Amino acid sequence: MKEIDKKYQFLSRHLAGEETQEEQQEFNRLAEENPTVKSQLVVLKAFWRYFYPTKSLTSKQNITAKVMHQVLGGYQHSRPRMKRWYAAVSILTLALASSMFWALYENGKQMEMIHYQAEVGEVKHIVLPDGTEVSLNATSSLVVPQAFEGETRQVILMGEGYFKVTKDVAHPFVIATSHMNVKVLGTQFNLKAYAQDTQITTFLDEGKVQLTGDFINQEAVFLKPGQEAILTKANGDLQIIDRPGYKSGLWRDDKLIFYNNTLLEIASILERKFDVQIIITNNELNNYKFSGDFSNAGLFELLGYLSTARSFSFEAKENAIIITK
Repeated sequence: MKEIDKKYQFLSRHLAGEETQEEQQEFNRLAEENPTVKSQLVVLKAFWRYFYPTKSLTSKQNITAKVMHQVLGGYQHSRPRMKRWYAAVSILTLALASSMFWALYENGKQMEMIHYQAEVGEVKHIVLPDGTEVSLNATSSLVVPQAFEGETRQVILMGEGYFKVTKDVAHPFVIATSHMNVKVLGTQFNLKAYAQDTQITTFLDEGKVQLTGDFINQEAVFLKPGQEAILTKANGDLQIIDRPGYKSGLWRDDKLIFYNNTLLEIASILERKFDVQIIITNNELNNYKFSGDFSNAGLFELLGYLSTARSFSFEAKENAIIITK
């Protein structure tokens, strides 16, 4: 786990109600030594209460456990499920990375913030106070101030969004994610930063963007149109790939197109689109790769196409789909 995650792990577990007795004692000690810890927790609790996505993963986790017990004899699938505290790590990092949230209780008054949420299978289209257009993909959240003030236009993204940013040279537009910030003046690009994904990807269609974060090889990177940046969260590795002719954000028009995606990545996409739990029981299957346009295919039709291209079996059990070799 990277240091940026370690730094906020305790507070995340505390808000999620998963802290141990030893962790609670450690927090009490830190609070006594440093009053700032207490003030930080006040802000983070407010952020959690007002902006944390309310849709719980508990029901899906229960389904997974039940299906595993009944169908697979208690086999523990290798695909890691996102613990609630890890989701909190991502969100808390966003809150701390974006200075506007430290003003939540400025002068004892809470800032007016707006929380946009796209549910499972939904694409939500938004126009921000400055005229910037944003499309949110399924299970994504965007938190913005009711009015942009100060030198920058700051927002935070949890999930995937396509941005058409209104140009304002004097007030750059900044998007905070868990491990990377994207700074722009006026441009169009796709940003994918789901908390449970191992990577954050940015593809630039028009204009120019600046990427900053905890990168291992460089401090800041500028993208050109037709370039994609892929940040691996675990080690801070940032790769820049030229993809001429590629068009991002096709999901806005309900397109479902895979480009050398692994079955593990596809499973995550299908879960968000169709509100279904997909369990892959074999590590080898995770790395099967697929490309193609499946926009007009239903869930089971799509899985049928994939299983024909690379041999695997799938079966529906309760609200889960089990994929086996």
